[in-house]
Amino acid sequence: MFYVKNDLVSSFETQLAAIFPGIITIGGSGSIIISGDSQLDLSNAETTTLTASNYTGSITWTSGTTGTATINSATGVVTAVGAGTTTITATDSSSNTGTFVITVVA
Repeated sequence: MFYVKNDLVSSFETQLAAIFPGIITIGGSGSIIISGDSQLDLSNAETTTLTASNYTGSITWTSGTTGTATINSATGVVTAVGAGTTTITATDSSSNTGTFVITVVA
């Protein structure tokens, strides 16, 4: 058995986020892991479907800035609306959450 200091884990998560921006969000126990495309092109009317893992029951999706991108609360399909960034949140049946940042370019 071995133990990892929290600051080492945090450093590793930061490095992964730099290498794979928007591809993976890593959280602690009870955190939802979200993956998908982190950039959408408004001029091409792009959409993407986010997927979640490490969750309990069902997922409800929300967008922090619906003027930038909307998300179908049941399916996780994200639609570009306007240029900018938004934070997508997934919440499961046990109130665990995960977040994912999407950038929409014009």
